[in-house]
Amino acid sequence: MNLPPDECVEFLRGIRNDDDFDGVGFDHTLLSSDLHAIAELDGWIGTSVNWDIPGGNALKQLMTQPRRDGELHFQFGAVRIPREILNYLVEKRYKNDVAYEIRPENGNDYHGHILLKNSLGKSRKQSICAHIVIAIAEIHRQGNQNG
Repeated sequence: MNLPPDECVEFLRGIRNDDDFDGVGFDHTLLSSDLHAIAELDGWIGTSVNWDIPGGNALKQLMTQPRRDGELHFQFGAVRIPREILNYLVEKRYKNDVAYEIRPENGNDYHGHILLKNSLGKSRKQSICAHIVIAIAEIHRQGNQNG
């Protein structure tokens, strides 16, 4: 796994619908078929995030990312979450069950994943998700990229 540079202290997660602003959508993402196997990482499933690389344009990349039909992929915006919550989960709370990485793809240098062990039960996934949702530091609604 490639870890983001140390100066990446936050990551962004896109918001697909208005319900996601209360954490419901993020919870659904971690528990749904949106989790996908990462071919190179046997036994892990992940959900995509964008790492906020200092001096980069991760928020702009996320807020302008199109779907295949040309519409905005994240029509309602994005949330900004401190990396320190992932460090806490990885190092102290769920040591062998959670990980994260940066994995640029499709012209997106900021792309990465929050990773969960494929064998985790639903209640453990819900607990991990709750920690992440509580740590949301900022909401960026579409049309207001400064918060």
